[in-house]
Amino acid sequence: GAADTVLGKKRGEEIDDHDTVFRYNGPIKGYERDIGKKSDVMYWKVRNQEKQYGQEGQKARIVYMFKDQSKYYMFGNKNEFSQMTFRGKPILWESSFSSKVSEVYVEYAATNKRSVGSGRHAASGGFRLAMSILASGLCTRLDIYGYSAAGTGRYFKSAVVNTVHISGFEHFMFRTAMEEKLGICVYN
Repeated sequence: GAADTVLGKKRGEEIDDHDTVFRYNGPIKGYERDIGKKSDVMYWKVRNQEKQYGQEGQKARIVYMFKDQSKYYMFGNKNEFSQMTFRGKPILWESSFSSKVSEVYVEYAATNKRSVGSGRHAASGGFRLAMSILASGLCTRLDIYGYSAAGTGRYFKSAVVNTVHISGFEHFMFRTAMEEKLGICVYN
């Protein structure tokens, strides 16, 4: 994850020791000591340019993921569209389980009469990604670093997490999955 809770923890080597490292929307350069440098799978939300999230020049070792197909077609190379690759690597799309996660999220917000801003709620991309990966069977265990229950901000720029996300609920779900031994371990 990209939460500022990873700063100062010096877990870079620990993170890099994992079999597969997923990177979500953040720069590596300058933060290696805290977040590591290994990038097997890169999830890009992509807004206008890589520079907004400091991802310029970063490359995935195995696959890329995009928030949705429209982002891929906006920023990908048209010569790679027929192979569904990006920078020569395959694309891994979020599973249909991701939409189920979003449904439960909206139901929770409605049941608990959560009304923030426009009243619209959506699961954060990191939450959907983690749940999709776990549901896919791609991994038997998912160690999550850089996730904030308070939604305090990103490690690489001063920005509070969008209020459309209910960070406390997401944290509760992760912790519950951890207690139930469902293959998730949250650090920080």
